[in-house]
Amino acid sequence: MLLGSRAADGVSGRGRAGASTAPVKDALTSGPPRKWVFFSGWDALMQCAMHPERSGGGALWWDERVVVIVDKYPKARHHWLVVAREAAMIEPSCLKLEHLPLLEHMLSVGQDWAARHREPSAAPFRYGFHAIPSMQQLHLHVISQDLQGSGMNHKKHWNSFATVYFRDACNVMEQLREMEHACVDEDTASNLLKNPLECNRCHERFQTMPALKS
Repeated sequence: MLLGSRAADGVSGRGRAGASTAPVKDALTSGPPRKWVFFSGWDALMQCAMHPERSGGGALWWDERVVVIVDKYPKARHHWLVVAREAAMIEPSCLKLEHLPLLEHMLSVGQDWAARHREPSAAPFRYGFHAIPSMQQLHLHVISQDLQGSGMNHKKHWNSFATVYFRDACNVMEQLREMEHACVDEDTASNLLKNPLECNRCHERFQTMPALKS
């Protein structure tokens, strides 16, 4: 049952979980589960997830398990978040094998939302999670690969989406199937944000963000 006020424009709930071609086990998956540190302001997604009807229009669509919102600081021309509504789902390191149905639903909703709302000329989309999330509450990024959003201003922004710091949802799900939990090596992940700027399409390297985005 759809609960959102925009249910007529909602998604079907039957997505397409595509097969992954990237390796599941990599340098990012060898560390212990991360301990979350609570900071003021980082619970905005949780508040929206718990009470989407009070979001003042911030929640575009929701059902019992997820909420779809626009990223407040978009890193691409199309950038949405599919946020889990379960209170205990703070970040990917909380995930266990039992949460596979939730991830499958998040991916399904994200794929259907992108298919319904993308422009015909839009770049391909990716669906995934940051290795170390910047906001409390599990959220799936639905992001077009132009990476030309108004919020894409710094090297760390770029590398958080253009390196393996961005973990494709299918890979996270495969890790859960194989290891029964999700984990990240924080030191390895943090160092990825310091990588040289490299185009996500042609792999040419650039010295500055303006040069990369030109």
